[in-house]
Amino acid sequence: MPQFGLRAALVAALLCSSALGSAAPATVESDLATVLKFGPRVTGSAAGEQARTYFEEQFRALGYDTRREDFTYARFDDLGSDVRVGDRPLSGLALQGTAGAR
Repeated sequence: MPQFGLRAALVAALLCSSALGSAAPATVESDLATVLKFGPRVTGSAAGEQARTYFEEQFRALGYDTRREDFTYARFDDLGSDVRVGDRPLSGLALQGTAGAR
């Protein structure tokens, strides 16, 4: 998944924040509130870059060295999905309107 690295960083940051208690510069709740304000964090998007930079800063504030590494992945192509509510089908595209849909 393209967002695996970002999700792993999010989990790690959240665990670090909660494990360090009041010594951490941010809490799980404040970390989450901050990155949610950036919008959908699709790989390659401005919001994804903001989240990555935010977590790098959080790790550095905790004394960790960080580095960025490039990687490739198979592109996810959303071919559409639908859900039925009674007899009514509702269509959707998971990435519609995002950088990942381009």
